[in-house]
Amino acid sequence: MKNNLITAGEFARLARTTKRTVLWYDQKEIIRPKLVDSYNNYRYYQPDQIIDYQVILLLKKLNFSLSEIKKYLKKNKSLKDLFKEKRQLLEQEILTLKLALDSTENYYKNLSKTGTLVNPAIKQIKSFSIYCLDREGPYSKIGDYIEELRQCFYKFPQTATLLTIFETRGYQPKKAKMKIGVIINRKLELKKKANINKIIIPGFKALSFIHQGSSKLLSLLWMEVSKYAASNNHKKNTTFPFDDLEIYLYVGMERSPDNNGYFAEIIYPIV
Repeated sequence: MKNNLITAGEFARLARTTKRTVLWYDQKEIIRPKLVDSYNNYRYYQPDQIIDYQVILLLKKLNFSLSEIKKYLKKNKSLKDLFKEKRQLLEQEILTLKLALDSTENYYKNLSKTGTLVNPAIKQIKSFSIYCLDREGPYSKIGDYIEELRQCFYKFPQTATLLTIFETRGYQPKKAKMKIGVIINRKLELKKKANINKIIIPGFKALSFIHQGSSKLLSLLWMEVSKYAASNNHKKNTTFPFDDLEIYLYVGMERSPDNNGYFAEIIYPIV
């Protein structure tokens, strides 16, 4: 039987870890040897248990504790079963890391090309209609305001395009007048007694920069867009009753605005 098994030392070498780590997982009853020699107490493992070890490493990167993994195994389930259950989370983590890497690379490219973290495109925005709520408060509460907006509808499709119109001029993170809106489409079903406004946004020319990643970076990127506009002689259009706006291309905000599944388009009106 030992011919088909490997020692703890061989396991460690093939898994690129230490023998001490392998024995430690045995003590924790997470990766148990298939055979323990009663004469010399040597531990023997099946080669495919190396895959179990790799699964544990992946789960630890998703902030799973060893106690959580052990608790799962005590339910007579295998690490293979656990991997299948958590595969989507693992794939999302891989995607998040890749997107973070790509974003960082793009920031460096933009710095080399424009001297800022951004490289906006000039865009002609067509007129569009929105339902909106008027709110005054800190930028940090935009997510809460969006949830209030959602409650005004019987049906609010996942594909709905949300936005924030900033009416207060300049950077005012603590207290700003804003319109929290959604672009009108046929799938929206407004509640009859909803206290909400309907307005038309006229067409205009703007600098547009699409950000993918944490919403915590938006304030910094707004400042970078403003710096880009000044250094490239793009004059701010101040004829509108608002300063600028953000369009959320993939939301809701109640999902994860702090991860890389979040998209926002920074719209900076210019002459």
